[in-house]
Amino acid sequence: MKFASKNDNFSSKCVKEDTHGASLYGEIYAACRSLEEHEWIELVCNSAERPWARGAQLPGFPDPALQISMVGAAGEAGLREVARLYLTVHEEARKWGVVFDENTRILDFGCGFGRLLRFFMKDAAPGNLIGTDVDDSFIRLCKELFQGGVFDVNAPFPPLGYADASFDIIYAYSAFTHLSEAAHLAWLLEYKRILKPGGLLFLTVRQRSFLNYCVALRNKPEASDYDKVMGDFLGMRKKCCRAMKRASTYFFPAAALCAPATFTGIPSFRPGILSKSGGSIFPSLPQTMMLIRRLWCCGIKLLLNTRHSRVPCWAGCWL
Repeated sequence: MKFASKNDNFSSKCVKEDTHGASLYGEIYAACRSLEEHEWIELVCNSAERPWARGAQLPGFPDPALQISMVGAAGEAGLREVARLYLTVHEEARKWGVVFDENTRILDFGCGFGRLLRFFMKDAAPGNLIGTDVDDSFIRLCKELFQGGVFDVNAPFPPLGYADASFDIIYAYSAFTHLSEAAHLAWLLEYKRILKPGGLLFLTVRQRSFLNYCVALRNKPEASDYDKVMGDFLGMRKKCCRAMKRASTYFFPAAALCAPATFTGIPSFRPGILSKSGGSIFPSLPQTMMLIRRLWCCGIKLLLNTRHSRVPCWAGCWL
């Protein structure tokens, strides 16, 4: 992720889809759209070694070292982590009446190298699945790996170059884990604008356990530079850390990452501030996940929250 300030002259731009990429995507969509989710997941998760599904070639991958530096895992291990979110999206879409057909439009916000986006290639027709990222090098990488496709470079702050009420589903996996409070709130309002009425937004933030994780890793040789910086920041500010643990929401200052405070930060969210409601038990996810639905009026509502362990869903108002 590249960092830029709110005042930078940085406008959204689009990397246009090419004919060859559309053809490859079309082959995948035509060959695999009728597959059940679990069957499709197995094909995608195994694609690092066997990149074919029903005669259609699946997207490639960057170098394993780059994958690990970006998401902490490579190949099948990295794919299986996000496959759980893919299943949750399908389960919740069925619950709330959002269908997957040739008209469904899906946005992957913070798409990286397309780790999660590739799962949705059987659910959205070519041209209706869009990946966006603030880092133009990731967008170039996606274009190369997917041999085309629709990918946009977004600015650090809204707006995006999409019409009002233009997406059925938006997901931001491990994207809000890098945003400042100002950016966090600005993007929520932008999602509200571009979601269709009844549309669903899935986003994740860190659990409180991430605080202890960073502190524990800071002196270990296997820790990444990112973990060491965060561990040092928290370890030197134990009182601040305890105060943040007691808070309902908190944002680590971007100064800890030597990045602009207007855009970057590490938000974490404690679901206990929401009213507990009855509901299903959801599968474990590596980050705290929230589902927000665009209401038919002007508001949106937080429908559920899952943490890394098995807990009941949570409900409450958002915005």
